[in-house]
Amino acid sequence: MQNFTLGKKGIPMLLFGLILLTTSFSTYGQENCPTVNDTNQEFCYLATVADLDAQANGDGVRWHRSAASNTAIPENELLQTGIYYAGNNTGNCTNRVSVNVTVDDIGAPTREAGNIFAPCEYTSNVTSTVQNLINTINGNAVEIYSNELSGSPLDPNTILIEGNSYFAGQRNPATNCPSSRLALQYDPILTLAPEGESAQSFCPGATVGDLEAEGTSLDFQAIRWYSTATSFPQLSASTPLIHGETYYASQIANRVNSLTPPCESIQRFEITVTLEGATIEQSAQSFCVNSNDPTTTPQVQDLVSPYGNPFFADSNFTQLLVPETILVDGQDYFTANQDACMVTRVVVDFAEIPNAGNDINVSLCETQVLEFIANPALAIQFFSELIPADIDQTGTFNPGIAAIIAQFAQNPIGTFTSEYTLTNGNCTDSATITIEVIASIHANAG
Repeated sequence: MQNFTLGKKGIPMLLFGLILLTTSFSTYGQENCPTVNDTNQEFCYLATVADLDAQANGDGVRWHRSAASNTAIPENELLQTGIYYAGNNTGNCTNRVSVNVTVDDIGAPTREAGNIFAPCEYTSNVTSTVQNLINTINGNAVEIYSNELSGSPLDPNTILIEGNSYFAGQRNPATNCPSSRLALQYDPILTLAPEGESAQSFCPGATVGDLEAEGTSLDFQAIRWYSTATSFPQLSASTPLIHGETYYASQIANRVNSLTPPCESIQRFEITVTLEGATIEQSAQSFCVNSNDPTTTPQVQDLVSPYGNPFFADSNFTQLLVPETILVDGQDYFTANQDACMVTRVVVDFAEIPNAGNDINVSLCETQVLEFIANPALAIQFFSELIPADIDQTGTFNPGIAAIIAQFAQNPIGTFTSEYTLTNGNCTDSATITIEVIASIHANAG
């Protein structure tokens, strides 16, 4: 066997072997990890993984959710605030550098009325614009997009398309970064005037509740009636219809899935009313009046309708009377029943309330009463003279004079009363006569 030794000539060979060994170990351990110069990176919302900053070292850059993940994050995924790890394409970079990412997103704008934009629209050829939608949103520098995660803001004058979805974002006033977006749907409520017969006939006594009109909106809810094309408020359903008058109908359309009030058409449908075909009957109503006292003059509200309905001044039902209207003696007033198609003409008759005078109080001695008992003619004369000369003397006493004399006969001492009453038709007036009889004082014989 031959032994080898290293002499001077062997030194170069030793150095060559060491260099070769060193180079071989270095090549085997190299991972080609990317270089990250900034481990704290900030981005606006909508930045993606592809926007992360790292320099490849010959084997590309792939980003991961953890230091040991085997699955790379897609480059088009939106960044979120958190930690990302820089690796390479081969996946053999085991010493991944972590990057703290901060995403600037102040949050989507808000809309108090909810996610359905349901504006009231009053003509079929006018629709809402992007600006109309923006006006309903709370936020800073609000912008509308046709896509949730991409695209440029729509021009404010862009016409919205019914049924489409739109996305509202806002800008951070400090950084001008865009925000996440609020999803909205455009569902306009077309609210035109209702339809119906423009001329409608009824029996007298009909009310606004009898008018007919049909809603045209898909979300139709109700009809409202008005006295003019622009008046407010609406008429009550119990309002009596007037012959020849025109009434105006609007329609109410409900905003389904919206927090905003229903829509009401601006245009109103006109209906002219005719009242006809009723059977007329006549009755009379009398009232007691004092021509010297205006407070006794009756009003329309004192009339009694057999139907419980209002009164009109004419048989054509063109002039509805307010309850405070003063009645006129001998005048006709009209009320009607729509269901029975009946009209009642009420003739008003005034009767003067008679004047029985004031109450009377007198005192008599027992001896006078004894004379009345003995001679009733004296009692009749006494009572007649109690009634003043300017008072009608044709009234009656209750109890009558004969009954009072009979009371005297039973016990002449005490208080006795009688009502003196005058009558004019159904009108009466009374005065109370009170007689106090005092016992006579008898002198003793001396």
